[in-house]
Amino acid sequence: GSVSAAWLLGVRSLWLAFPFGLAMVMALRFVTYTFFHNTGLGLLGNPVFFGLLGLTVIWATIKSRGGDKLFKMMAATIAVALLAVTSTRILGAQGTPHGDSDWILILAHLFDINGNLHIMSGHTPIKRGFIYPLMLALGPKDEYLSAFTPFIFAALASASVWLTLVLTKNIDRRRVYITGALIALVAMTAVMPLRAIFYINGHTATGLGILLAAGAVTLAVRDGALTRNNLILVCLGVFMVASARIEGIVLAALVVLPLLSRSFIKRSEIMMIISSATIPVVVWLLTYESYIVRGFSKVTHLPMWAFGVILIGGGLLPALKIFDWFRKWSVYIAIGIFAAIFVAAELLYRDSMREGNYALITNLIYGYGGWGLLVLLPIIGLLFSRGRKASPEYVILMTILLGQLLASAFAKMLDSGQFGSPTLGRPGWSDSLNRMWIHIIALVLVSTAVALIQNDKLWNWLPLKQSKTTEKAAS
Repeated sequence: GSVSAAWLLGVRSLWLAFPFGLAMVMALRFVTYTFFHNTGLGLLGNPVFFGLLGLTVIWATIKSRGGDKLFKMMAATIAVALLAVTSTRILGAQGTPHGDSDWILILAHLFDINGNLHIMSGHTPIKRGFIYPLMLALGPKDEYLSAFTPFIFAALASASVWLTLVLTKNIDRRRVYITGALIALVAMTAVMPLRAIFYINGHTATGLGILLAAGAVTLAVRDGALTRNNLILVCLGVFMVASARIEGIVLAALVVLPLLSRSFIKRSEIMMIISSATIPVVVWLLTYESYIVRGFSKVTHLPMWAFGVILIGGGLLPALKIFDWFRKWSVYIAIGIFAAIFVAAELLYRDSMREGNYALITNLIYGYGGWGLLVLLPIIGLLFSRGRKASPEYVILMTILLGQLLASAFAKMLDSGQFGSPTLGRPGWSDSLNRMWIHIIALVLVSTAVALIQNDKLWNWLPLKQSKTTEKAAS
């Protein structure tokens, strides 16, 4: 279903079709479930979802007539699915046990039995996201879809390959292969990427959404134009991030700001991108009847649906002409605000932040977080990015990466502040901030690879590759 949906949009690259299509399928699952659940017809959600997937496959098969790479892409993704099923169902591979995973499985069980979601409107389940447990709930009766977690990790890896290849399209492929091999060796020193393959949490889904949106944003800003498919890709990525974690709407905003700040983007496109974040959040919170909308209704004496109208309507304001000046400088304003909050927290909450800083250093530098030598990759990328001569692609990726780092730290401080003074976590892999770095693994890998591949001075030792025409002339 995933590759069929992407193929119908004209995508012919497997590396892109798999993650692009999977994002479409996850959005479809979100829409079908919430529509039928909120209309009292919850039992129709799954049949309609699978029926639409089946029709997508049939339509693509008829249109392709068995050619144009469709069957090859289907075969490749089926192989990935079989590998995921074999590893979890036959070999028994399971994610590392964790309390957050238990909450997510409880949510998946409620979705599976069409249970009353209002009993889950508290703070803890709201944090766990919506779109990921919805996919887990598609498993057999009374079981969760265990193979989905490694399957989505494979989609994240595929998207990483796609973005690296497309950003280095006109460069000697040997550079790509060598750089890819070296980065793979560095990644093997880390435990967290391996843990993320089976770990039951929405981090990988969030990472996929961030990477897809970041890739489309980077291509659009570089080319000075937003194509139809890149617009869809941005919207899907934003949709996934916003519906995967409660702070996702902030993470998504920082991904798309480099695009929204450009003059070539249309106002209708701005509204579509922003609504891709606000609409799923509104639907998600109203479906739960969360404490957020209940509190809003109690304070304002307005019906709960008014919360959705205000959030969605307010989100469209940046598309107005009077806010053009703000959009132009929005990247600098956002990063400046988050940086200022971070500095203020360091000054106002010295003791708790000191403990958090130590935990951050312990996890990233001393290895307690399980990241190995991966923490060196952003530094390596910066060192070999050629400074002011860095390519536009690398600058955009690093801008997005910086925004994600600051927003993640802010989310952790806000979350910890509910239980006392703000902090940056505790030592150990299971700390929430340490796990949030999973969101940006792929972004770190791709940005570093782009910096190394595009640096011509690094490759002076590599013999020039002669074309076939030159070789024939020489002979």
